[in-house]
Order: sequence, then structure tokens, then C-alpha cells
Amino acid sequence: MQSILHLDLNTGQSKTIYRVSDPTRVEMAAQDLAEAVSCGSGAVSDQPNYRLTVPRHLFGLATIDSLETGPVVRLAAGFTKSSSHALWRFLGLPDNPPVEPWCAARLLDGAFFEPECVVWLSQYELQLIWAMVDRWSI
Repeated sequence: MQSILHLDLNTGQSKTIYRVSDPTRVEMAAQDLAEAVSCGSGAVSDQPNYRLTVPRHLFGLATIDSLETGPVVRLAAGFTKSSSHALWRFLGLPDNPPVEPWCAARLLDGAFFEPECVVWLSQYELQLIWAMVDRWSI
């Protein structure tokens, strides 16, 4: 998979994103994801004040938390019809999800208290999305 529909749940905008060109950064995000899947949460590479949390009950969902202000962004990635619908309902969105594959991101309250995190977060979000694609897409 080389592209995926990306939905910004704060602005309502959507766009097609393409696989990032730095596989090393995606691999680092994949290691973060593996730790979070295994333990429920794990470190965010190069960001010691942040954690990545992946709930065991909902396939394709991840939250990045600040140790100081709480959750800063929630990411969801729908790869199958059943996971897409479950994630869409969890996110509280109306109607039906878009056709798979898709991903969605929503900045949460913690990001507004730490606006400097947005500088690195947008790139890490893309790396994490591709790590999720590599791990969970069929």
C-alpha cells in the first residue's frame, strides 16, 4: 500500500497521503508501536515526555500522551470493513466510514497546552500511520 486517505477530525479536511520516504523513521515508529501493543503503552522515539498507548480491545487505534498534560492526539486506521465501523463508532462520527483504507487524526486537549509538540507530532503521526499500515493491513 503506497497511499491512504487521511482525515483531519479537527478541521474536517481530508487528503491522500503517500508513504513517507524515510524508512528508518517508520521503523522507529514501528518499534514504538510494537512496544505499545505488547505492553499497552510505550515510549515515543526521541520524545522522552510522551507515551504511545494502544488499547487491546480496539484494533487500529493509538493515542499519544504527554506525561505533563495528558492525551495530545488520537489516531485511528481502518483497514477492514469491520474494524473501520468499530473505529468510526468509537470516534463518535456520524454516518459510515469512508472506504478502506483510511486513517484519521484528532488533536486532543493536551496538544493545546503544549503547542510546541505539534512541530514534531505531524511528522511522527505520518510515520506511525505507515507503521500501523505495515503491521495491520491485509
